[in-house]
Amino acid sequence: MKITANASVNAAKVYSKNSLKNINENIKGSKKYDSIEISNEGGKIAKYVSYANDTIDVRQKKVEDLKNKINTRSYNVSSEDLASEILKAIKEERESI
Repeated sequence: MKITANASVNAAKVYSKNSLKNINENIKGSKKYDSIEISNEGGKIAKYVSYANDTIDVRQKKVEDLKNKINTRSYNVSSEDLASEILKAIKEERESI
């Protein structure tokens, strides 16, 4: 097999051309954008967090209403309801021991 100077130059040109082509394709292919995927569990967690945040607002409103009633002396608790809750708390405490 006879190798001439032109053949080796041509081979170098082909290699160089293919190398540049690969570089250009890699650059084009590397222009990807960030993305995010949320699993089903992540969606459920987001739902519960939203629910908890809404509940906090409701609780704060309830606390504010009770404070206003206490300050205006219009908050009344029946003695029967109070006694019932005290007995229920004592019973639950004894069951947990």
